[in-house]
Amino acid sequence: AVAKGAASEGGGSVGVTAEVYAARDRETNQYITREVKVKSHVDRLMELIDLADAYIAVGVSPGTLVEVVTCWDYMIKSFIPVKPIVLIGDEWRALCDVLFTQEFYIGKCKMIKIVDTADDAFDHLIDVFGAQEKLPELEVIVG
Repeated sequence: AVAKGAASEGGGSVGVTAEVYAARDRETNQYITREVKVKSHVDRLMELIDLADAYIAVGVSPGTLVEVVTCWDYMIKSFIPVKPIVLIGDEWRALCDVLFTQEFYIGKCKMIKIVDTADDAFDHLIDVFGAQEKLPELEVIVG
């Protein structure tokens, strides 16, 4: 949905694909403008974390939950720089309401912004990064 939305507005997107998905006959998203191919699902996750300036999640599927929690965990442990995590929808709010009351997470929840709509997520990123005249060129080196 993100890649389709970007394409419909004249933007581009990067898709990180793993061989494990191709082996299961999953097609590459037709809307991505640049594909980064990696070997495994874990490599895919690490590449997604590394490439992003911010993380936006819609829906709490198991895979998306793993991606969000991994990003947050790596920021908490200072493995990666703190970057915006924006979660869209009430299902995230319900989950975070439980997490954010746990003693360990107090103070660490400020890394996460929960919003209602994609427009709200966009507005938050404009607040964080400022308006962008154009997207930077992406240099991807996969070893």
